[in-house]
Amino acid sequence: MHTPSLVNRLSLLIAAAALGLGTIASLGCGQSCPADYTRSMATLTLHLPPQSDVTLPEALTVCREPDCATGTLPAEATQGFAGPVATTRPEVMGWMSLEPSGVRVLTIEWYLGVGDVNAADPRNYYDVTVVDATGVQTGALAGEVTYMHSEGCPAGDLWTAQLSD
Repeated sequence: MHTPSLVNRLSLLIAAAALGLGTIASLGCGQSCPADYTRSMATLTLHLPPQSDVTLPEALTVCREPDCATGTLPAEATQGFAGPVATTRPEVMGWMSLEPSGVRVLTIEWYLGVGDVNAADPRNYYDVTVVDATGVQTGALAGEVTYMHSEGCPAGDLWTAQLSD
């Protein structure tokens, strides 16, 4: 009968311990999350008059001081339908939906990168303006947000804020 050597026993013990720690880490305990799992963002919501009350097309400008993005709002929205809104910045996107009263709801999400929020002062100023083809302002939203922080995998450091009219 062959008895495993002390070296073989220690190797098996170390392998089992490593496997156990790997399993615990995969469950979120002590796991560090890569930056690409972070989906921090500010959500901005404003209500616009019915489409019949504006001259199309409508231009959108949304700023997170000092950066700005521009876009054009979709021409038609149907009740409950979320029409996409594209901008000149890939981290800024949105959609427009229609309430039963005909009021249009514009929702914009500005996705934040790692380091975009200063933990010592987690505030930012946002400014959203919508104007129609004649230059008449049809919607506006401006204000400072304070990001809320949460931790945990797979999200990692998560910062979120909301601003609405």
